[in-house]
Amino acid sequence: MKRLLITLILTFLFAENIYSQDSSKSNEIGIYFTSTTKFGLRFKFGSENMMFRITALSLNYHTSELELQEENEETKYTGFGLGLGLEVPVSITKHFDFLYGGEIMLEYSYIESHSTEHHSTSKNYEWSAGVILGFAYKINQDFVVSAELIPKFYHEYGESSYSTSYKSYGFKLDAKSAGITVGYRF
Repeated sequence: MKRLLITLILTFLFAENIYSQDSSKSNEIGIYFTSTTKFGLRFKFGSENMMFRITALSLNYHTSELELQEENEETKYTGFGLGLGLEVPVSITKHFDFLYGGEIMLEYSYIESHSTEHHSTSKNYEWSAGVILGFAYKINQDFVVSAELIPKFYHEYGESSYSTSYKSYGFKLDAKSAGITVGYRF
């Protein structure tokens, strides 16, 4: 984890040096969707050759109720995440770019469940490092739509009121790895 953090900081410092020498600076703000219930805000800054990106993921809260014959259950879910990355656009045509780069993500979720028979809580933490692969379509000078896939290595751990703790790690390429961003450039 320390090596990853040091590498990321050095990459940002090196890229910032390149960014400060480039005269064609660009900013973009957008909405990032991985599903209809998981979305976030994304801010990009940099140049036409390289963009830093900060994504506030899935700032969400929802409640669900389940009515059964013998008991009712209410579940509350809260979650948020943060992603930091670096993307490099490669122009294919005037309006179409290929995107590649890297991103690290940190996510937290808290789930609380109540029923007449039981009460449970769960806290989950996940960090991951992934590769950005995607395409961007420039609608005009100000608006852009991009689609991306971020296969990633992850480490997840958590604790619940029923078990002491758990850990898992591995490689992910699932529905949450794909996303669409609708952005405004300024």
